[in-house]
Amino acid sequence: MAYELSTGADGIVRATFIGDTDKDDALAYHKDLEQYMDKANEDNLFNLIIYVDQAGKFSAEARKSFSQLNDDPRMGRIAYLGANRFIRVITNFVQKASGRNNMRFFDSEEEAVSWLNG
Repeated sequence: MAYELSTGADGIVRATFIGDTDKDDALAYHKDLEQYMDKANEDNLFNLIIYVDQAGKFSAEARKSFSQLNDDPRMGRIAYLGANRFIRVITNFVQKASGRNNMRFFDSEEEAVSWLNG
């Protein structure tokens, strides 16, 4: 498994990516997120914190899959913690491919939560 999902006491879903992520990992991740996204609507979008300090490489198929996920109208803001240069490039690719500007990088969880709740 290349990721772990959890929900904090604040109700925000957190995803931790560990190691490399391929197409199958990305599809499983999207399926697991559905239970949380099903509760979202246009008035209450799904926000997410993603920890990527342990992430490896993302395959081209995984990147495409993440772009498609970001197209989902229930997807709100996504805060990244621990992003290296490679992750930042991938994130920019996903945002451009989806035509959205809903992702930001943070140095602390407190800043990320504040932005997500803002």
